[in-house]
Amino acid sequence: MHIPSFKPFILLILSLYGSIVLAQDNSKIVSGYVVNESLVALSNALIYPEQFSFGTASDSLGRFTLPLPKASTLLRFSYVSYTTQYKNIGNTDTI
Repeated sequence: MHIPSFKPFILLILSLYGSIVLAQDNSKIVSGYVVNESLVALSNALIYPEQFSFGTASDSLGRFTLPLPKASTLLRFSYVSYTTQYKNIGNTDTI
């Protein structure tokens, strides 16, 4: 069985959209979509902040919502057969 090799730049974030909504003074909520290079939703992709061990998984439509400490600025995205990708969310309102 041949498993295709995916290049690192093709994973997840090409069309990651999301918004960051401030929930409290010390936290924020990040939400968005995880898709592949063909804009097909990736269900069960793992999303978590780089500096913490908790996270979430995308739903069947590629959507996710993740409450984070306000200091979190880097998200890690991983999915089977794809290279792990990172997205700097900084203090922006929209990704």
